[in-house]
Amino acid sequence: MRVMESALVLMLLLGFAAPLRGQDQAGGAEALLEEAQAAEYAEYWDRAIELYSAGQDRYPQDIRFPWALGDLYRNENLYSLAWDEYRRAEKLAPKEPELLYSLARTAGYLNLDTQSVDYLERLLAVEPDHREAIGQLGWMYYKVHRQAEGERLLRDALERFGDSSPDYAMTLGTLNADMFRYDEGKQWYLSAIEGALARQDTLFAAVAHYNLSILESRFYHFDLAFEQTSASLARLNRASGRLARGELYLRQLDLRAAFSDYEAAYNLDSSPLSRLNLAQLYQISGRLEEAKVYAEDCLKAGDRSWMMNYGIDPARYNRDIHEILYKTYDGLARTEKLRPYPAPLEWLRSAAREIQYLFNAEIHRHLFRKYSRLSADAYGEPHPDAFIQYYQAFEGYPRRSLSYLRAARDFEVPLIPASEPGYYYEEGRTMNKPELTAEALRGFDRLWERDMMADGFAELAVALRRQSARYCAEELYRLNPGALRQRGIALPVELRFNAPGAGTPPPIRLVGDMLKKAGIQNAGAAGQSAPRASGAPEGAAQGGPETAGGFTLTLSFEEFESAGGPGWAVFCELRDRDARNAALRRDMLLASASRRDAAAFARELADAVFSFEAATLPGRLSPG
Repeated sequence: MRVMESALVLMLLLGFAAPLRGQDQAGGAEALLEEAQAAEYAEYWDRAIELYSAGQDRYPQDIRFPWALGDLYRNENLYSLAWDEYRRAEKLAPKEPELLYSLARTAGYLNLDTQSVDYLERLLAVEPDHREAIGQLGWMYYKVHRQAEGERLLRDALERFGDSSPDYAMTLGTLNADMFRYDEGKQWYLSAIEGALARQDTLFAAVAHYNLSILESRFYHFDLAFEQTSASLARLNRASGRLARGELYLRQLDLRAAFSDYEAAYNLDSSPLSRLNLAQLYQISGRLEEAKVYAEDCLKAGDRSWMMNYGIDPARYNRDIHEILYKTYDGLARTEKLRPYPAPLEWLRSAAREIQYLFNAEIHRHLFRKYSRLSADAYGEPHPDAFIQYYQAFEGYPRRSLSYLRAARDFEVPLIPASEPGYYYEEGRTMNKPELTAEALRGFDRLWERDMMADGFAELAVALRRQSARYCAEELYRLNPGALRQRGIALPVELRFNAPGAGTPPPIRLVGDMLKKAGIQNAGAAGQSAPRASGAPEGAAQGGPETAGGFTLTLSFEEFESAGGPGWAVFCELRDRDARNAALRRDMLLASASRRDAAAFARELADAVFSFEAATLPGRLSPG
């Protein structure tokens, strides 16, 4: 009897204890969560992480712990860690809208664009009127090149909600711009600007002006693009506005203005885009060592979460970096070839550097083509940008790459006739047809496409001969002094020497030989009549107004005595006969008449002549 009574008491105690344990567990989880949240609020991060993790271990079915820990990591920009925690929470509540939104945003910051789209679509299947998710999905559709779906989503939302949204309008502008719909894209951007000003959102208005400038530039309305970048900067001094205006200055080859805007952007920018633009500017202007440093620094940057809010992805970003690096190393190799070193050991070191540069150039060229193909593959359907990426990916196979170039031309030129000269240039370069390059030069805008004109003159300076090549080299120098050496192009000049009649005569012939090896070639006076080579620009080598100029380099020697014997102070003046001002004036020293000192003198003078610090010459190509 007592045994039965004891068993009954035990059963009653266990029955009461079960609900009590459930209450203790719930209370314990709540207390632990509150303690973790208090630690997070006090910024005791390690303690908060420890408590949230302990909560997951003790209460594995409580979604609040992994979700809160994911939020903590995301708020500290630790997106990979946040992703892991959100995925744990997803297993407990796979249809929770706000969790799906956090997963989508985090995937976007990790550049998992397709997965971000998937989460946003799942969210809208559960909660169709989630406005933030609709706006974010419209943007992500743009990033994964599903423009038509993005436009349809946002238009349907605007009709359903019955109001205007500057956020939706901005994305609709970007989607239409990417579909080459100029009027629609511009209308939506203007609507976004109007809406932003109505709600007094200066930042949003500045971004909309910036995006509109990109649209105008894409359709070759460069004057309007410049107006919009100025309007963006007038609203707010932002890095992106500076970069956009700098790119327009770079089109004009106004290198000083471009550098000023890029440097200002660098001081404002939290992304590496300003460094990438500076690397490109340094490469174009011939400051190749600096270009290499900046581009390689961009390549090392680990955090790429900033891409979430830009129309770029890791493949395109890597592609842009490797393009700069392969051109930089190729330019360094060609420049090294134009640096005279008469001593055998110095010459061997120079030759070793040249070989290393060429090797590095080929590595980065290969990577550039690889990422070009990956960027093109991402489109999944015909698009002119994809065709251009394939064209660049298959540059090693000219006929195959040409088919993609022509596909892009057939799409773009009917929509944007001003783009046609660029296609002439690319086909002429690819198929080695100078006549097409010359045709491109006749069509380029003489203010806004000076960068393309420089590329065209560089191609012809190599492809043509005699007076035609000289004309092209001179015009290239007028546009961009830093472009010649990195293309292996010498500057033809009329070399003049002024030496005192008394004293030790300077080594004029030796200096002339070393200058020739350094890329400054004594070609005599310009302007003699000569037949125009096939494919040369009209007016080249005709002896008329287009070619009557030329460059004169005058070296004036003044002897001085040193412990090692006679040396010379040399006043150097490079003058363009078509310009009022000298391109370069420089006082230099020729330490002695030795070959070594003459080579050092030539290297130093060439460094000065082929730098963008040399005055930008008005010359024959100035607008008006």
